[in-house]
Amino acid sequence: MPARAPSPFAHAAAQPLDATVALLARFRGDPRDAKMNLACGTFVNPRGEVPLLAAVREAERALAAEAHPRDYQPMAGDERLLAAARRKPGGGGAGRRFVRRRR
Repeated sequence: MPARAPSPFAHAAAQPLDATVALLARFRGDPRDAKMNLACGTFVNPRGEVPLLAAVREAERALAAEAHPRDYQPMAGDERLLAAARRKPGGGGAGRRFVRRRR
């Protein structure tokens, strides 16, 4: 077996962890049961699992049942979604202003 070439990163100094990664490491190292993971932004049940919501499961089934190709959307966005956003969510035409500004 030939010798391995040295890594091109062998000379690089170790860098401190990103703040979010460091927070996650602290969370995992905390032995307390009553703790909340502030790094992931996702609800996790007491077993450490991210539950699949019934509404998400139903939406996934509906998408799978359609069984049509999923191509790239136009740069302007999905026209059905844009049309729905133009329909006064919250009243006063806020949706139209939001779509018009492309925010």
